[in-house]
Amino acid sequence: MTQKSPQEASSPVQGKIPPVYNGKLITDEDDQQEIVQRDFSAPAQLLIQLGLWFPLDSSVWDDFHFELTSKTRKIKRMRFVDTGDQTPIATLTDFTVAATKGTDPQTGKPLLWLGMDYRLTSHGYRIFDGYDGGPMAVQLNFRSSAGGIVYQHRLSPGVKLACGHNNFHVTNLHAERYWVDWFDPWQKLDRDGWGTVEQC
Repeated sequence: MTQKSPQEASSPVQGKIPPVYNGKLITDEDDQQEIVQRDFSAPAQLLIQLGLWFPLDSSVWDDFHFELTSKTRKIKRMRFVDTGDQTPIATLTDFTVAATKGTDPQTGKPLLWLGMDYRLTSHGYRIFDGYDGGPMAVQLNFRSSAGGIVYQHRLSPGVKLACGHNNFHVTNLHAERYWVDWFDPWQKLDRDGWGTVEQC
C-alpha cells in the first residue's frame, strides 16, 4: 500500500498522527443478484421488543400478528480497499439487505423497516478517529427495474472497523417512517462506500 503523508490533528493538542489511508467499497463476489420476496406473519410483541413499532398500549396487542411482505437482496462478499493500490482494508461477508412492509393497525398507514446483516473482518486496519475520521460509510441505492433510484439509505452509524474484527457479526435495523412508496418498485440494489482508516 502506498503510504500517505501524515495529517495534523485538529484537537487542542497539536501533533503528528499515524499515516491514514482512504478506502473505497467494491463488490468482490455477487452470485445472487435477484430480489427474493416472501409473505409471512410476525407477532406484534416481537416488533415492539425490537423497537420497530410503538403502540399506545402494548398489552392490547399481545395476541396480534402482523401480516408482512419482505424483499431481500444478498451480496456474498464486499471489500473496502485502498483507493490507490487496492490493498484490502476490510471484508464484509454475506451482506444482506431486507426491507419489510406492513400496515399499522392503529392508524392504517404503511410501516417499513430495513435490516442490514453482515460479517466484518479487518485486514490490519481500524477506523481513524481524528479529523474527518469516524465509521466507514456505506450507502445503499435502491433502484427500479429501469435503473432509476427510488430510495437511498446510508448505514448508521456506519462500519465501525476495529483491529480485532474477525468474522464479527453486525446487525443494523432502521424504521423508515416517511419514505415508504419505494418498496413496490424496488428491483435492483447497488452500493457505494468510503472512509479513512489507520493501521493497527
